[in-house]
Amino acid sequence: MKFLTMIAALALPTAAFATPMPLDETEATPAMHLIQVAEAPELPFGAPQEAGYCGQAVDPLPDVLTLSLDDEGAALLAFCVVEQVRTTLTFETHGPGLTEITGSVAAWLAPSTRDGLLTVFVQHTSCSLLIQENADPDVQVDLGAYFDRLVPAADHPRMDYLRHTLEGPDDMPAHIKAALLPVSVQVPVAAGRMMLGTWQGLYLFEHRTRPHRRSVAVHFAADPT
Repeated sequence: MKFLTMIAALALPTAAFATPMPLDETEATPAMHLIQVAEAPELPFGAPQEAGYCGQAVDPLPDVLTLSLDDEGAALLAFCVVEQVRTTLTFETHGPGLTEITGSVAAWLAPSTRDGLLTVFVQHTSCSLLIQENADPDVQVDLGAYFDRLVPAADHPRMDYLRHTLEGPDDMPAHIKAALLPVSVQVPVAAGRMMLGTWQGLYLFEHRTRPHRRSVAVHFAADPT
């Protein structure tokens, strides 16, 4: 889904204006909309008494925001729009361990040529998201072994204090691991590409013993133009 968020110029109160504005998915070009503000003596810093959309979208989006007065003294406030895109990706894990998702996320992001910020968020409570080394697979094995020793299965003698065991001996330890590790990451984007380091990859860290289908929400907010 693609949508635009309007950002107000100057210090005018924006409660009436700064509502996310849906954009038809077939329309990809950001646009500028003019908001006509009723005349008020304290403009530009006073609270406008009423407002509404006027005119048509202007394309292309200008580089600066403007505030001007029409012939009757009413303020015309120019808003810029920030292009944002979001979706949900689905991944199949293969039991406990790390599953790399860098390629899938990069492919989704690829149509963009903008700079901005990418947010990736896993929608579950028994797996995590990590940025980790993508060169030596032993790193992933060692990470899994470490967290299994840190938080063993519920039927281990060290874990006999656990009460939530109805969903299997791996379930509550999976929740604990997810509480210790991140479930979201943010990555800066330059010209449509994630600015990951040479040996960095984006991974789902599955904490359950069985394979699972995991949903990952991704959101890209382009820098204002």
